[in-house]
Amino acid sequence: MPAELERPRRFGCAVTAGDLVRGSRRGAARPGSRPLVAASAAAGGMLLLVLLAAALALPGDGAGDDPELLRALVLHLRLPRVAAGVLAGAALAVSGALFQSVTRNPLASPGILGVTAGAHLALVILLVFLPASGVPPLLAAFLGGTAAGLAAYAVAGGMRASPVGLALAGVTLSLALGALAGAITLFHETAAAGLFIWGAGSLAQPDWAGPAEALPRVALGILLALPLARALDLTALGEDAARSLGQNVAGLRAGAAALAILLAAAAVCLAGPIGFVGLVAPNLLRLIGIRRHAVLIPLSALWGAVLLLAADLLARTFGGEALPAGIAAAAVGAPLLVFLLHRRSASMPSSRRHGTVLRPLGLPPAPAAAAAVAGLAVVGVLGVSAGASGLSLGWLWGEAAGPLALVDLRLPRLLVAMLAGAMLAASGTIFQGVTRNPLASPDLMGVSQGAGLAALAALLIVPGLSLGAMQAAALAGGAGVLALVLLLAGRGVASPETLALTGIGVGAFCAAASSFAVAEAGLQVAQALVWLVGSTYGRSWPALEFLLPWAVLLLPAALLLGRWLDLLGLGDDAARSLGLPAARARVLLLAVATALAASAVAVTGTIAFVGLVAPHAAAMLCRGGYRWRLLVAALLGALLLGAADLIGRVALAPRELPAGLVTALLGAPYFLLILRAVNRAGPRSR
Repeated sequence: MPAELERPRRFGCAVTAGDLVRGSRRGAARPGSRPLVAASAAAGGMLLLVLLAAALALPGDGAGDDPELLRALVLHLRLPRVAAGVLAGAALAVSGALFQSVTRNPLASPGILGVTAGAHLALVILLVFLPASGVPPLLAAFLGGTAAGLAAYAVAGGMRASPVGLALAGVTLSLALGALAGAITLFHETAAAGLFIWGAGSLAQPDWAGPAEALPRVALGILLALPLARALDLTALGEDAARSLGQNVAGLRAGAAALAILLAAAAVCLAGPIGFVGLVAPNLLRLIGIRRHAVLIPLSALWGAVLLLAADLLARTFGGEALPAGIAAAAVGAPLLVFLLHRRSASMPSSRRHGTVLRPLGLPPAPAAAAAVAGLAVVGVLGVSAGASGLSLGWLWGEAAGPLALVDLRLPRLLVAMLAGAMLAASGTIFQGVTRNPLASPDLMGVSQGAGLAALAALLIVPGLSLGAMQAAALAGGAGVLALVLLLAGRGVASPETLALTGIGVGAFCAAASSFAVAEAGLQVAQALVWLVGSTYGRSWPALEFLLPWAVLLLPAALLLGRWLDLLGLGDDAARSLGLPAARARVLLLAVATALAASAVAVTGTIAFVGLVAPHAAAMLCRGGYRWRLLVAALLGALLLGAADLIGRVALAPRELPAGLVTALLGAPYFLLILRAVNRAGPRSR
């Protein structure tokens, strides 16, 4: 008997043989129990859909008394927005249901697998660089989504991909593609505001053209999905059982996946990249026992529309007409991702992997540190001398005074970048050592996003807040998020993928809340984007004066505590036998790591991947204990963020690219390489 039939799933999207037997017995004992659930879900969904549509379409008290104006407002602005929400929500939910069935993965959805991010990037490229090419937007979105989905699938290990590993690969790829789309948006000044709002997932429609174009696409996609229902039910029994019943499993998977990508592409063309709807709607239905695809597909469409309209109502209630519904959807959907991950990880075997998963070079520590210092010197000289306005290097040895104003502008921001990079790298090294997790870092564990949210909230509540107060708020926010992630991960702390994806889910919620705060405060689009991705732009001597004491205090403390990481790597029992109180040491190390990350975030914003890439590069570059690894990682982190500041300033001069976008573009491919190595090593380490 196939393994899929022998081992029923505790939670998932598949219907096992045991489920069918138990379901038939329950059906005999309680006739109509499942139809009653489906009918209740259909009736409740329709009622909620009508109520939400009415609440969104009808004008409020402040709309005025002019009948013609009210009629125009409802018919030409409100109703097209409602129609866009219904169509996009239905398309995303059915797409998610198909992805979950094809991959047998309850964490799969177009947003989680990177499909919406790929479609979004393809449309941004088309709109900015090829507006007169004649390429249909739906075709571009479909090709971009397909490429992104295939890339995530390949990185996660193909057919051997675990549910959590596939989701983590897709989310990371989404971060990289989103960073690239953000960079293009930032430099397309004439349409920056429109692209930014649409890129956050907006249902606002200027007329009926968008919904009218999307209606036949979405309706056709859902109608084509219905004939696949029986075949998808059979494949849920396992590949061998489906083939024995005459099913072409490979062809079914390819067709269903293509249909799911097409629906997601249609939704992105209409409303931008909205996440989590395709994850939430099908899983909610499965949680109440609806698993037959003939019922699941239409009900997913209904509840996807309900969820997206509810998110739009939430956004309009708290943020006004301009707040994109995608932000509210992320704020609601990210906690559900964590919940589903917790349910999923409860039945998964844990794995512990320590250190880098890539082949180390094993250089002696001193030459490795010297090489990093030499690289820092080169970046330092180039960082001050290179730019849109040239600067002779003669000022270094006194032959030329040079334009001191340029030095005064470039030098402090470069030093801030280097100090922040060193602190983020040291923080990531400690996180990886304490959790014995090669995928841990302050941004992947949500600490940077939590610190950024707290600092931003403090700044908005008290305008003109000092950097010291912002740092205190960032420290509190980072510590709170860290405690929440570790609590939610539970036993999953031992699983690299589970801990990382839990952190990403919590971080996504914090990022959505930050976007909401920025939109509510009315900040400019460019300012919002720069803050959300992290930047060293405009950092002057006061910022350096604030950051320097914390670096002087925390970085040596991290080096002194490096021996504790070596002892914890031996296991708690061995550490205790050598006189180290493991629990207290772990708490103190996590506190130092959080303080390092929060101090950097308070000055630069939420810069991603530095705390992940630099520790791995240090582990690959040199051998030795954690003290040497911390030192080399800090130097490499300073080198990485300093180089990112330089690249962002000169690559497209006189325009500037935020350093956080550069690190995302450079760090995400490296992380995918690490994840690929983790997935390859997984079966041997579990």
